[in-house]
Amino acid sequence: MIMSFPKNLSPVDQLATREIENGSRSYRVTTTAGGTTWFNSHHNQHTSPTIEAGLSLGDMDAVPSLECGLAPDQQTIARYRLSLAREVCVPYDEPIYCDQPQKAAGFLHRILATYDREVLGALLVGANHRAIGHTLAYIGTLTQAPAEPRGLLVPALLANAAAVILFHNHPSGDPKPSADDIALTSKVAAAGDILGIQVLDHLVLGDPPSYVSLWQKYPW
Repeated sequence: MIMSFPKNLSPVDQLATREIENGSRSYRVTTTAGGTTWFNSHHNQHTSPTIEAGLSLGDMDAVPSLECGLAPDQQTIARYRLSLAREVCVPYDEPIYCDQPQKAAGFLHRILATYDREVLGALLVGANHRAIGHTLAYIGTLTQAPAEPRGLLVPALLANAAAVILFHNHPSGDPKPSADDIALTSKVAAAGDILGIQVLDHLVLGDPPSYVSLWQKYPW
């Protein structure tokens, strides 16, 4: 995580100072024309920590990999790791099994009850059709939510889901699907087939308890 970019540095010194938080320690990276110094601000000593996340490619270009024996002016490419963050939990009285559209729709109406614009997401489902989580991938306007398959399927991969149920709401209250809704469903289903993630349905939610199941109306 980049903590700050000081602006009071002399251009003559050609310094670029970055503060990076790595676990419980904070480091300052000072890059000059002659090399790069890592300074441990907690222990007042020079060090060479390994930074694995939190920098963009552009930032990483300015941070040589000192532990690999590279020259100070050597350009580098960052290594990235994907992680799954658990956020808001939605309470329920009994396990949510999604073998029927109405079961999933009732749960999803609760998730989207406070949104006044279109929200597109995916209900993540295990092999036994039990919901194991959900993701809100795209938040749009009153009438549309531009989206692409990757934002819906990547969380499913990270959560080790066997299948997904796509969903989005219509703030107008009318759950009638549009041509774009149908086209996106086909694209996500095709991508899911390649990745081994089944798209069970796409629910368009109107005013509770109304919904439309695209699988029932336009099976793929």
